[in-house]
Amino acid sequence: MPKKDYSQWDKKDLIKHIEKLEKRKKYGLVWDEERTKEVFELQAQNALPVLVDVPENAIVTNQPTNQPTNQPTHILIEGDNFHALSVLNYTHEKSVDVIYIDPPYNTGSNDFRYNDKYINKDDGYRHSKWLSFMSKRLIIARRLLKNTGVIFISIDDNELAQTRLLMDDIFGEENYKNTIIIRRGAKNVQAQFDTIDKLSSGYEYVLFYSKDSTQRFPKMLKELDQSKQGGWNNHWRGTNRPTMRYKLFGITPETGQWRWGKERSLIAVENYKLLLKELGKKTEKVSQQEIDNWFSKKIIETGEEIDLLRLSSNGKPEHYIPPTDTTLLNDVWFDISPNSTSTLKSIFGKKVFDNPKPLELIKRICKFSDKDAVIMDFFAGSGTTAHAVLEMNKEDDGRRQVILATNNENNICIEVCYPRFKKIIKGYKNPSGAKIEGLGGNLKYYRTSFVPADPSDEN
Repeated sequence: MPKKDYSQWDKKDLIKHIEKLEKRKKYGLVWDEERTKEVFELQAQNALPVLVDVPENAIVTNQPTNQPTNQPTHILIEGDNFHALSVLNYTHEKSVDVIYIDPPYNTGSNDFRYNDKYINKDDGYRHSKWLSFMSKRLIIARRLLKNTGVIFISIDDNELAQTRLLMDDIFGEENYKNTIIIRRGAKNVQAQFDTIDKLSSGYEYVLFYSKDSTQRFPKMLKELDQSKQGGWNNHWRGTNRPTMRYKLFGITPETGQWRWGKERSLIAVENYKLLLKELGKKTEKVSQQEIDNWFSKKIIETGEEIDLLRLSSNGKPEHYIPPTDTTLLNDVWFDISPNSTSTLKSIFGKKVFDNPKPLELIKRICKFSDKDAVIMDFFAGSGTTAHAVLEMNKEDDGRRQVILATNNENNICIEVCYPRFKKIIKGYKNPSGAKIEGLGGNLKYYRTSFVPADPSDEN
């Protein structure tokens, strides 16, 4: 971009320009917004977006017998998601619990359409166009979230860094929670060549933000590939509570504290003595497997877990950690299969969509809220979010409502998203001819449209 010649500017224009420059951000994400206007901004100059009911596409079913009759009515909006969000800003402000979106990744390979043109890698404003596109939508999306709401965004390396900065700007850096890593489907295109230009990418990401930095979430567990054997942990901890310092095995800590209260610890010591007595062993002779087996037997006998406490080989108190099939969920979600192409094929009998997101990914995300949450996806694609929500409602008698918005590019809404929604609600036959029971529920279908804007309207 050529530099401006300020030598010919008059004082008034220079002052005005300096004031404009002073207002610019000094740190953060900056892109050329003025050169990346969207078509809808021109459309909205003299018109207002509205949602038009399409009653012939509505779905009302009898609820499954194991679900309440007052199931929520889900919403599917066909049209530009900015228009959909603009209307929902008036009807659903601070009403949404969880937003999940899977926007275009802007790979430069005809996956991102801007003003009716696909953006390629050679476009000098490629990232600016994508950021303008996302920024306008995310600003409204934040307004739709409850104060306790959360948002998850699937993305890959092409826009990960930019999206993180954009989200820090809109939601606040203090509301960043995690960058979750998930596996992507393997594509070994470069294997046929002797040399490669870079390492292939085996991962994608899900950015996780809250609206309120103080928001806390339920602890979640995930299954381990193999059961984890029991073990022992140091019974001392560094937090300093004098009331939790008492004599144990003749040891009273000068700082820190024991992990349990005195009564619980003393009972746990006696439990371990009972273990040794029943096994007829001394501490140095008993194996971890014998301890685990004894512990499992006691659970069957008593119906509850018991504490065990002993002195370690180096003379420090340690408490027993039982065997487990699960572990605390972290930000690496490799246990989830990369995509759900087979799920879609089982519904439609053929491939109808590239790289649909896995149902289990959306289900896990929905667990960050309650069973009556409002879940929103404004890049709905093939409708995986709706499918996941309806399955969860069936599994736990939940009353989650899902709101989807998608354009109809390549007939994605009328040929994939809506038919999938309908099949999942009402039931269908799979390619083998087996009847798959519907999950029940109701659906309202809308299309975006415009009405003339009165000059006096505030918009």
